[in-house]
Amino acid sequence: LINNIFKILNLSKKTLLFITDPLKIKRYLSTLKNIILKRNLWTRFDILLSQKLFTKSFDKGPTLLADGLWDNPNQYLRLKAFVDAIGFEKRKCLAAIMMTKKDRSKSTLLSLGFTKFYYISEEPITHEDRNKARNILYKVNTHEDILNIKLEKNFNTQIIYDTVLKLSKNPQPDIDLDLWVECFADFFRLVRFYKKIFSKITSKF
Repeated sequence: LINNIFKILNLSKKTLLFITDPLKIKRYLSTLKNIILKRNLWTRFDILLSQKLFTKSFDKGPTLLADGLWDNPNQYLRLKAFVDAIGFEKRKCLAAIMMTKKDRSKSTLLSLGFTKFYYISEEPITHEDRNKARNILYKVNTHEDILNIKLEKNFNTQIIYDTVLKLSKNPQPDIDLDLWVECFADFFRLVRFYKKIFSKITSKF
């Protein structure tokens, strides 16, 4: 009860500070305006794609698997050009990879004609993934050691290294940072995810 009271008081304090600060209100309204504008523009963009650039997709046949993670208008126009450049017999089914079912990108992909979706979130990082990561990082003493780690299919460790730098916002993250384990564990999760997807796709031929 006491904790709830403190939470309410803290929230009330933040609300009071907000409504008495014209600059914060102005920033909030500006952000809200941009969110609404962006949402409306995406809706119009999706309608235009469905009217002008829709491609029929079937449940069976050769599958074109697209990246649905990069949510950018130019990305979808490039994707449409790529789809059209491939003969129909080689891409009867249009499928895409997304992070979650709630990703905004799904709306645009549906407008283009994509009908199959695979979600990375449905293949979560496991305890085993983290153990594999810890075993790999066990003898690491320097950042150079991390870059020299050998991964499956000769995967470039530089990608994981850059991911940690970006997420930590640090040019030289501490070697003992838990983020290293999470990012390497994510690699093992993604390997498992893509193997399952490719297995599903090839089994339909």
